[in-house]
Amino acid sequence: MSRRIVARTATALAALSAGALSATGCSGPAHPTAEAMPSSAPWSPTAAPAPGSTAPGSAGSGSTGSGSGGSGSGGSAVKADPTLATAKTGPRWAEVVRECPYDDQPVVVQKVVRGDVNADGVPDSLVVRSCKPFTSYWASVVEIFDGTSHVSRPRRIGTLLTDAAEGPSVHELKVDRGIVDITAFGVDASTDNSCPNVVFRYRFRLAGKTWQTLRRTGDERFDDCPRIGS
Repeated sequence: MSRRIVARTATALAALSAGALSATGCSGPAHPTAEAMPSSAPWSPTAAPAPGSTAPGSAGSGSTGSGSGGSGSGGSAVKADPTLATAKTGPRWAEVVRECPYDDQPVVVQKVVRGDVNADGVPDSLVVRSCKPFTSYWASVVEIFDGTSHVSRPRRIGTLLTDAAEGPSVHELKVDRGIVDITAFGVDASTDNSCPNVVFRYRFRLAGKTWQTLRRTGDERFDDCPRIGS
């Protein structure tokens, strides 16, 4: 009787054990197995965008051409380059006119007058220039620049008094209905070169591209030497 009970008990325990294994999906002793891990590159931190900026590829304001200065319209403004006729201040004339004949001899700009000499209705710039003298004085030359040309690129349309043997130093210059009227002090055959006390008057007119001399007189003389540049 006891053997039957023991046998039934053993059978029941075996059945319970088999049911438990079946419920857990295991048919035998559980042995741990290594779980496959996906391969990946070593970890590296992602750089965070600096304050006020955006990460690459984002549509933040200011990072595209439509932002300020990006399209060119909001960037640095193009500097104005007015014409000589409209400019409040002209170029550095001493750097525009022709150089003096000797090395290290500076140009002296004596005066600048505006007037229309080519009948285009636009005032031109007449620059009276000389050179620093080594002795008493240096004769003047008048260089004329088209008023329609720009301050950055003045265009010369004439040079007057370059062939004046009397060494005129311009005292007064004016433009009247296209005529350039010049009063200057100079010398003649009977005058000491250090004392330009002869008064010369010149009148010039531009005909096409050629300057014509309308008048050239020197029939007035001072008793004393005039002050050059006055």
